[in-house]
Amino acid sequence: MKYSDENKIYETLFKIINLENQLGEGDDDLLDILGIKKQPHLLSIEKKKRLEKKLNETLEKYHLLLIELDRINIRNTPENKVYVDLFRDIVNNDCDLNEIWDDYYTDILEIHEDGDLLNRGAFLHNYYKLKPPYVKIGTKLPKGIKNIYHESRWSFVYGQYSAAIALSRTVIEVILKHKFNLEGKLNDIIDLALKKSIISKKAAWNAHKVRVLANRILHKANVATEKQAKNSLNHILDFIEEIYFG
Repeated sequence: MKYSDENKIYETLFKIINLENQLGEGDDDLLDILGIKKQPHLLSIEKKKRLEKKLNETLEKYHLLLIELDRINIRNTPENKVYVDLFRDIVNNDCDLNEIWDDYYTDILEIHEDGDLLNRGAFLHNYYKLKPPYVKIGTKLPKGIKNIYHESRWSFVYGQYSAAIALSRTVIEVILKHKFNLEGKLNDIIDLALKKSIISKKAAWNAHKVRVLANRILHKANVATEKQAKNSLNHILDFIEEIYFG
């Protein structure tokens, strides 16, 4: 998205505020901040209808601009950001997000399905590439560990492979530090857990494999591949099954 798109939002929100002011529905505090004089709202029926129609059309344009706005890619801060954020807070406070979804979900998906928000092909490919994460009967996983692991799998589905690996590393660290009260760097903790027979050689190997991949991402900003992320999810599943089975 270009700077001009932020400008469009700014201009559209400013129009909304002015139209609401003419209809006698403006926010007094906001009008004071912007230095806009409050308008008398003794209007004829016809003029009120015209203004209401224009306001609805402008609100529709605003929602479409929000749908098209790129919320993923970093870019330069627009000069009017303070006002844009202020207007958004005020206007959005009156928005029903469920209603917005019902009205605009087809537009949202059409605009973003081949971009950063949702690539339909990659989503389907990744989702059906995953095998169900079965664990042995009697494996009792803490809710927090399950949640993080589930989140790592969703990261994979959405193509966020680096995030999937980073979360996988988190699972290992949380388990070893909090379940077994081990302290220190993760590399040393894994080796200590193996030495104390808390984990098997296989579990230690899996843990180190995920740790090394995560370190490349977290410390060197390397980009993970689909294969690396998928392997990490499998390594973690084996790891937590061994820890929590029985």
